[in-house]
Amino acid sequence: MKFLLLLVVVTGLGGCASVPLPPEAAAVTLVYVPSAAVALYPPRLLATDGRLTLDGHVFRQYAARTTAKSHLDIALLDTDGRVLLSETVSFSPRELRAKTSRTMAQPGHYRLPIPELPAGTVKIEVRAHDGEHPR
Repeated sequence: MKFLLLLVVVTGLGGCASVPLPPEAAAVTLVYVPSAAVALYPPRLLATDGRLTLDGHVFRQYAARTTAKSHLDIALLDTDGRVLLSETVSFSPRELRAKTSRTMAQPGHYRLPIPELPAGTVKIEVRAHDGEHPR
């Protein structure tokens, strides 16, 4: 319960520094897909000082042993599902602690600055991925 209260306060304070999103960014749909090890909370697209930032939190899945090799694949997509921009982002801390009977689950945090939203972007997909990508 204390963590939930802290999360609400931090989220509320973080919103104070943000300004309304530009029209092209306000229409973007945010999609998030968990992995076997990582659960995602709904990401937020923020505008601060004229710059866009994708911001979010992750948690370790209940049955997962580790999140040390997990990361997030973020893709900006057009109406046909084509990838306009993709980034691999780490969350911090890398190893998330699970909830125990005495402790709260430890959240991870990620942030991706988006210098310029590619023209035609209609969706941003945040996908948790465990392990390395094939080369």
